[in-house]
Amino acid sequence: MTDSAADQKNITAIKALVFRGPNKLALARYLDGVSDADIVGMNITAVNPLVHEPDRDMKPIRHYYPWDAERVRKAMQASADHVLLKNQMEAGS
Repeated sequence: MTDSAADQKNITAIKALVFRGPNKLALARYLDGVSDADIVGMNITAVNPLVHEPDRDMKPIRHYYPWDAERVRKAMQASADHVLLKNQMEAGS
């Protein structure tokens, strides 16, 4: 059994990049070309894995969370609540 040229091409192609954790914000900012001011409004959490689909030149086609919408919403809300609580605690000390 031999691999076709298309199969060989697919072996070397990157289909998706999945990021998780605190470095995800920096990687998303770099890959998507998002400014410092705009990245804050994206609400990218460390908890949710984030999938980036690049084209052949590694330019982003799209990015998404592989979880259902309700799970992503709850994780984002929990992250926002954590930041709010942290800011309130720091302001009180």
